[in-house]
Amino acid sequence: MGTPVRRLLFPKILSPLSRSPTKLAINNQSNTTLSKKCLSGGGTALANFKNLPVVNGFELKVTDYSNKLIINSPNKQLLMNCGVPLTSNLDILGKGAFGTVVSGVYKDSRVAAKIVKARKNNLKEKNALNLDHKNVVKTIEVIHNSNCNYGIVLMEYFNSSRHLQSVIDDWDVDLSLKMIVTYGLDICEGLKYCHDNKLLHLDVKPSNVLLCENRICKLCDFGNSLRVDQCTQENVYVGTVSYSAPELLSGKIPTAKCDVYSLGIVLWQLRYREMPYSNLDRIEVIIYNVVKYKYRPTVLNEDRDEYFSIFSRCWSAEPNERPEILNVICELKSIF
Repeated sequence: MGTPVRRLLFPKILSPLSRSPTKLAINNQSNTTLSKKCLSGGGTALANFKNLPVVNGFELKVTDYSNKLIINSPNKQLLMNCGVPLTSNLDILGKGAFGTVVSGVYKDSRVAAKIVKARKNNLKEKNALNLDHKNVVKTIEVIHNSNCNYGIVLMEYFNSSRHLQSVIDDWDVDLSLKMIVTYGLDICEGLKYCHDNKLLHLDVKPSNVLLCENRICKLCDFGNSLRVDQCTQENVYVGTVSYSAPELLSGKIPTAKCDVYSLGIVLWQLRYREMPYSNLDRIEVIIYNVVKYKYRPTVLNEDRDEYFSIFSRCWSAEPNERPEILNVICELKSIF
């Protein structure tokens, strides 16, 4: 590849929590003891969501505090200093190299609390604070002190939900074309809302989409997001290579068309239920082929239909050849 990727930080492997013999009481309501040992490393994806209960804002009050991390003033400081603690009965919803999501209680209401390693005192999750749309997971509050190592991102809590990657991987789930188009439309609507509000997600992939029990998809994890007026070549890109637009892999300034490219890969993955570029063994090989040779995931000849036309144009090498999100919505709707 002619242009080196100078600012790309490759995604890190999910890592378990480290154990520590040092314990301290942090959850007074349930007398839960939590490890003081900090997480090592950091991550932006909400990688392994398990089932999350449905709560609209703070309407549902909590009476059972067991297995839940209490987000109150003294605990906030401990979390921001040391990161998420380890306990035998704390409900871990997901964990990655950069952070961990736990079941929490904030002001007597259920939340999903993401404890994330602060990156130069810049928690990009703040970009999502004012978003309010049915296809976007609501970010309730972002708590951080510039003197601390970690930040706390409080989000809506959903019942019986799964991230879309787990649905794709579950062959007991029938993904008909109609269902695929429905999920694709939800993702598009969420992206369009973000773009209308001058926000780029920049890490669109199935593990950053929640499928709720009412079969509505919601975009989540804005840890790599950028406001349009923040987009410069000085930005450090930490997205996932397999879903990343070639211009991002080349270190160029991100635009809304980067999200459209990622959307194209996701729409392909919904049809084929495979990981993109699983035939390539190294990240560097993926980057080289995608950028220099315009390599894309394999498509069978018999699948070159209207749906193929949509996602293949989304992943065009040239950003100006990719459709606008609104056009993708219109074309997906026209399939049925």
